[in-house]
Amino acid sequence: MALIVNVFQFNGFQENTYLVSNDSGETLIFDPGCYSREEELLLSDFIEKNKLTICAVLYTHAHIDHILGAEFVREKYKCASYLHPRWQAAAPQSATSSAHRHARRAWEPSF
Repeated sequence: MALIVNVFQFNGFQENTYLVSNDSGETLIFDPGCYSREEELLLSDFIEKNKLTICAVLYTHAHIDHILGAEFVREKYKCASYLHPRWQAAAPQSATSSAHRHARRAWEPSF
């Protein structure tokens, strides 16, 4: 099984957002940093065009540039989100809300 990695640079920090997909289109979003409506559309249009299914969102840490798109992806894809407990306390309240407050759940990939 091959993994496909797509990278987007978002926001003024030029943060890297990753989509990691398997051959079936099951996809993880890492660090959704999309800030503007144009960036949100770039991400969602790519996902739709490539018929990807978002399985989860993973945050490597809670710096602002990595979580700017948290609310957008939560509302759009309604999937589980994960943030390490160490970062839970450091994240702004809005970020932990946007990350579905699933930070303490263990992530076990299906692929």
